Amino acid sequence: MYVMRIGLVALQSEHTPPNGYGAIGRIVANLVGSLHGRAQVVPVVAKGSTLSGEGNRFVPFTGRRGTSNPEELRKHLAALEECDIVHNHDPAAAIWLSNNLRTPLITTLHTNHLLPVIGEPAFAYISSFQKNHLGSVGFAGWSPPIVPVKLGTSRERRNANLLMLGQVRPEKGVQQACELAEMSGKRLVLAGPLARRNEAWFRHEIIGRFGDDRVEWIGEVREPARSHLLETSSALVFLSDPPEPLGLVMLEAMSAGTPVLALNRGACSELVIDGISGFIRDNLEDLAESVSSLTDLAVPDIQSSVAGFSATRVAETHIEMYANVISNCT
Repeated sequence: MYVMRIGLVALQSEHTPPNGYGAIGRIVANLVGSLHGRAQVVPVVAKGSTLSGEGNRFVPFTGRRGTSNPEELRKHLAALEECDIVHNHDPAAAIWLSNNLRTPLITTLHTNHLLPVIGEPAFAYISSFQKNHLGSVGFAGWSPPIVPVKLGTSRERRNANLLMLGQVRPEKGVQQACELAEMSGKRLVLAGPLARRNEAWFRHEIIGRFGDDRVEWIGEVREPARSHLLETSSALVFLSDPPEPLGLVMLEAMSAGTPVLALNRGACSELVIDGISGFIRDNLEDLAESVSSLTDLAVPDIQSSVAGFSATRVAETHIEMYANVISNCT
């Protein structure tokens, strides 16, 4: 019986899975788990990763401030070339792999930017917004994340706080989130890393303007505290600008039964069902008015929004994409 052999290349700059912040690490870890039993997987991950399963291969861990060195992949090149296909998730490795690897290669685009490659590109897209934004260049299939539904969540466990989970920086819409909290009379919890270069901005523009009573920054949170925040907040706020091609944290919130408050940007309308799993509005004022209706949303309905991101469905989507890429290369 034929069993597809798949190489999966993760980031050197974060662990797979991460203990705290790091969407791509969680995406790759969940994908590896879903493919086990359907294919033979050869993951290449950063040293220190706790990815379950056998056959993991390691490259040095650089951390967020380090510089990835794709040349470190050379020691695993022979193993990757024994695969039927290699699925790359590391943007820093895209051009190196396309120049050195003889195996069919597909790279997931996790941002709104195309990656340089040698030869004809094969890109996996993560949303229709991203595909349209990038003009479908090199489109070879879809690479959705896996988001398992969290059981046992209920409205009774929730507090009144709004939650923003991720990097604390201006382009994540932090100031708008504070304005939303102020307009709706809510308290905003910011959970995520704050880079040193943004400390002055945060001190003056966020805390200085809105105060500790309105905004609380608790730093980067790790499991299980991260999941607890998602399960007990009244809503997740997602206001990134420029727009993001996905927004994994929105899916994670809905899987826990937590609704999402978002402006109509990027892929938000593809993920959040307005009036069912959250509220999407065109401006902050209208979004603030919807906060009072959060308690009208039912947890089972919110969680149903992520049904399309189950391990089974996502694994099947990837297997089909891999087969198509392999077929086009032969």
